[in-house]
Formats: sequence, C-alpha cells, structure tokens
Amino acid sequence: MLGISEVIVVDSVILRGSGGVGGTGGVPGSGQPGGNGGSGGNGAGNADGGGDGGDGGDGGASGGGGGGSGGDSRAVWSESSDVFGIGVLVSGGSAGGGGAGGILAGLDPVTAGAPGAPGQLSDGFIHVAPLGIPAAPLDRVRRILTISGDNNIIDGFTIEGSVSDLDGCGIHVTGDANQIIDCLIREHATSGQGAILVSGSVELFGCRIENCISSSGSGLTVAAGGSVRIENGLVAGNLAEIQAGAIQVDGDGSLTLVGCTVMANQAQHIGGTLLAHSDAQIEIYNCVIWGNATASLAVLELPVGAIVSHNIIQGGWPGENLDQDPLLVDFVTGDPTPGPGSPCIDAGDDAQIVDSVDLFGQPRIACQAVDLGAVERQLCGGGSGIPEPFLRGDCNGDGARDVSDAVTLLSFLFTGGTVGCVATVDVNDDGDLNIADGVALVSWIFIGGNPLPDPFDVCGPDPTGNPFGCENFSSCL
Repeated sequence: MLGISEVIVVDSVILRGSGGVGGTGGVPGSGQPGGNGGSGGNGAGNADGGGDGGDGGDGGASGGGGGGSGGDSRAVWSESSDVFGIGVLVSGGSAGGGGAGGILAGLDPVTAGAPGAPGQLSDGFIHVAPLGIPAAPLDRVRRILTISGDNNIIDGFTIEGSVSDLDGCGIHVTGDANQIIDCLIREHATSGQGAILVSGSVELFGCRIENCISSSGSGLTVAAGGSVRIENGLVAGNLAEIQAGAIQVDGDGSLTLVGCTVMANQAQHIGGTLLAHSDAQIEIYNCVIWGNATASLAVLELPVGAIVSHNIIQGGWPGENLDQDPLLVDFVTGDPTPGPGSPCIDAGDDAQIVDSVDLFGQPRIACQAVDLGAVERQLCGGGSGIPEPFLRGDCNGDGARDVSDAVTLLSFLFTGGTVGCVATVDVNDDGDLNIADGVALVSWIFIGGNPLPDPFDVCGPDPTGNPFGCENFSSCL
C-alpha cells in the first residue's frame, strides 16, 4: 500500500536479542547507602543480547542500593518510526530481569535496596495480517494506520483495540482523495481526539465506527482543512469525555453524511453528538441521528450554513427533517434496519446517493425511494413483514387490470410515480422491475392469452417469494 508508512517489511523473520539482567544493588556498609546497580544492556535485533549491568558499590548501613533495571529486548526499529510488518514473524529474545536490591545479612529488611524494574519485550512493528489489520500490535500501541499518500483505496478490513495518547489512534488520514470501503473501526481508546483523525480527504463507504473512547470527538475528528464524506455508515456506541460523542469538525473542515445512522453515542461531561466549528462546511442527508446521550449541548451543534435535509433527528431540526422514533429492528444490539411501519422507509432523497448497496451489502433502493439510515429495508410497504395478498398487475390497486394500471406501472418505472404495492409491478414474476413488466401487462390487456402469474384470478401472496413484498394492498382486504 503506497504512501502509508516510512518502512514496510514483507515476509520476514526477525529475532530479538535478549536484554541483559540489571546489576545487583550495592551492599550497605558502615556509613552510606549502597549504590544502585547498573542497568542491563538492551538486546538489539538479531544480536546475541545486551550485557548484564554492573553491581553497585558497597555503601553505608543506612540501606542497600537499588537494583538496576533490566535491559529491553527489541527488534531493530525505533518507536519514533511507523514500521509496518506484512506477514512478519518476530520471535526470540527476553527482557532482562531487574537486579536485586543490596542487602547485608543480619540487618533489618527495611535497609534493603529496592529491586530494579524488569526490561520490556517489544518488536517495534505495526503488524498487518494478510486479511487485514488485527486487534493490536504486539507491543505498546500508538497508531495503527496512517494514510499519508493520495488516491489510496482500502477495502474490507477491521482495525480495533489501539490504546494511545495520539489523536486518531486507529487511523490518521493526511493524504487526499482516499477511499475506505467496508471497514470496521472499533474499541479504540485515546486521551487525544477520535479513533479516526482526518487532516487530508477521504470517503468512507459502508463503514462502522463503534465503541471508541476519547477525550473528545470519540468516533471521528475532522481537522481544520480536512474533508470527509461518509455514505451508508454506522457511528454507534462511542464515548467522549467532552465535546462530540460521535463526530467533531474543527476549523474549516468539511463533513458530508449520506445515508448514515448515528446512534447510542455519548458525550459524558460537556458536549453533544455532532459538533462543528462555525467555519465548517456540513451537509447531512438521509440520516438517522437518534438515541444519543448529550451532557449539556444539543444533539447537533452546527454552523449557520449547514445543509440538513431528509433526516430523522431526535430533538428536531428545521427544514425537511423528522423528529420521530425510527423504529429500527433492534436498537439495543445495533441492527439499524428500519422495522415495520418505520418512518425511515422510502423517505430519503435519491439524488444524494452514490453507492448502490447499503451497510449490509443489500440494494440501496429496494422499493419506491431510498430509506433513511445506513440499512435499506428490503420488504416494501412498511408493514409486518408477512406478505399480504395482492393481484398481479393491479398496480393502481382498484381491483381491476386495465390501461390505467399500465400507466401507473410506467410512471413508477420512469417518471417517479408511486404504487401502493411494489409486487404488483413485477408482472412477469421474474424478480426484476423493468420495461418487460410493462410489455407483459399491455400485451395481456390488449391481446389476451395466458393469464399472468399467480396471484392473478384471486388475491393471494406471491407463491414464488420474489423480493418485492406486498405489505399493504387495500383491494384484497
């Protein structure tokens, strides 16, 4: 992957050296405390190991000297470098033990010197497994992934479990025109800002940002000058001590959300859910922002020029937005699919979508229009999910099949018209909605011949179980 790190090591085996043992603290003498033992030498990569630290000198009876710390066992890389290991095995080596404190037989144990601290075992790598990035590096974690190059496309991976004092402890994007697709970013903790920090530009499609903890902007922080577009994303269960529980936009940063679900995030002390600086550029379309806990601010704290349209926002927002329970299938376990009767169904603006599939990889538009939120309900009509009876080809629901049904069908296919039961439009029962259905209906109306596929003569469910459910068809009630 170009432009993401200083060093990449592929398919290698690296052996650590062993750290030396810390020196023993000096023995107390007649007047002064014993001296501290020397630190054990560090074991470098592919080296035999560091030497043991020297013993401390003898001192006075007031106490033994402290033991020297054990040497570290490290690979060849310094902690200041971002070094990625792809299929790399780091093995061998051991950290040096701390030296014993100095002690003189017959004296009270209080006069003994404290033992030295053991060395640390680390390899300096950020490990990248063949199928993605695993839970954490083997040593002390700082940042897992830095995208410093431009025009990178990163598809299908999980990044989780970093613990750091850095902003963007999971991912830091500094390059431009990058794309991240089908990702899971979860369970990061930082005393800085956000599991993801963007100071460049990136688009995220079908990504989940979950259960991250930070001092502020816990899920995502867009730095001044940064630009982020998220489509079909889930931002859920994140916690910030202050400021934004889910997403924070600093300075003149830019954020666009399309078809996203932002739920169950929390600003613990002072803050809201999505906070943006007065100079930021914000656009939010087709989203569900619900069930978030804020300490002192509103759910959305946005600049005056923000564009917010076709959303469900708890607490409301001016314009074409709803303040209604989205009735998701399972809010508690994080399934953001619109449930029966959800106001999310067919309520979005189709013009805003780019991606053809939702968060779960299903068709982004299943019925008459795009649903609100990250997941598209695949049953049409908004009812119970149990297919209701209908008549095939009765597109206007008047109980007959005639020219008016053909007009309704063609309007639905080509000019944005609506139908009460999408299953009626699949006239030829091939599981697709296109001009072939119009031809089949017009041919039957004017030429006759074999009847249309069932249900045709009498009301009933679709015997083939095609994807176009019919949950509301008044002519068969």
